[in-house]
Amino acid sequence: MLVALSSSSAIIGIGKMAFLTTTTSSSQIETVSGAVLLILAWLVCAILFGTGVATKRARLVSLGVVAAGIMTIVTPLVYYMSETLRLGVFEASIQDFLGIAALSTLGGGIITFGLLRLGHPRL
Repeated sequence: MLVALSSSSAIIGIGKMAFLTTTTSSSQIETVSGAVLLILAWLVCAILFGTGVATKRARLVSLGVVAAGIMTIVTPLVYYMSETLRLGVFEASIQDFLGIAALSTLGGGIITFGLLRLGHPRL
């Protein structure tokens, strides 16, 4: 995606004087889909958890659980942010906020369980 930026400014003095400048620059911007990043992050959670279970390493299992808790919180927020950027307006109802609050509570509980598990691997 090629973006061209241009800026113009006019300075008008008292009476008869006017000054106008124009500058133009261009840059190359690459975009990555938010859905791809979310899928990649969930795969990292699954790999950490799966590797920890397969190798019987409690630390990896706990890190996978903590990562899953973080992703439980981040996933709906990324959706709303992408919709806001796409539409330019944040439209949400009370049910949306209650859903985000419920998922954040669930994610916080998962993170807490993962952190407790780091200290006591037998949980």
